Amino acid sequence: MKNILKYTSIIFLVLVLAFLFVCAYFCFNYPKKYSYEIERYSEEYNLNYNLVYALVRAESSFNPKAVSSSGAIGLMQIMPTTAKWIAGELNEIYELKKLYMPQINIKYGCFYLRYLLNKFENETYTLCAYNAGETVVRNWINSQNEFTILYPETENYVKKVQNAKKVYKVLNNLSIKI
Repeated sequence: MKNILKYTSIIFLVLVLAFLFVCAYFCFNYPKKYSYEIERYSEEYNLNYNLVYALVRAESSFNPKAVSSSGAIGLMQIMPTTAKWIAGELNEIYELKKLYMPQINIKYGCFYLRYLLNKFENETYTLCAYNAGETVVRNWINSQNEFTILYPETENYVKKVQNAKKVYKVLNNLSIKI
């Protein structure tokens, strides 16, 4: 009887530790920082917030000060020229420094993501355009409306975002607060 209790206790402890490890893994690798802004602007622009979390994760790893080698800025890695256009569309004054502000960057990123979704009507095309540019993606769509991603970096980016979106969906469905 003592051995059964001992083994049961050990199994229970191992399961608890495994659960804690899994939770820690997801907390670290799939954060939900800036949840107020992401969920607010996802709703305002009719976007799946799991997609927006996944995109921010892929673009900047939730670093509001991120700057890419091509000059994209902030959480959603918005190019200054794109931000200037978005500010005009929203009747706002454009200031480069605002792209480092999470609220503005997420607002502009969600606006732009909705713009691309409306234009391409396809999540994969939209993610490709967000990463590689609209003109590039239009050139990838041939006259038979067939589509081939020609940049390995963009193909990997799309997979990364779509896989992260699935993880965020599972975590949200389980109501795991991370």
